[in-house]
Amino acid sequence: MSDIRSIAVDRRARVPHSNATDHKVSPMEERLATLLAELSSVTEAVGRTRHRVAGLADPFRGTERDDVVIAIYEAERLLRNAERALERTARAVR
Repeated sequence: MSDIRSIAVDRRARVPHSNATDHKVSPMEERLATLLAELSSVTEAVGRTRHRVAGLADPFRGTERDDVVIAIYEAERLLRNAERALERTARAVR
């Protein structure tokens, strides 16, 4: 939620001689705040999923099923890339 408040605070700071309570958030600011909240939530979910997926390889390490370990690590790597892309998107929106 700090992302949402920071957008509103940042916008108020740029309005000369404006009382912070008089500032109305524009529809674009509302959409951006909603987008940031969604990106934050999805990024967190992808991160948790990435950790869960990485743990799936544990029972197969050191066995003859290296193919399973490799496939799981590949999925974990792709989730890490997705997490980073979401983080970059959030930074671009701010």
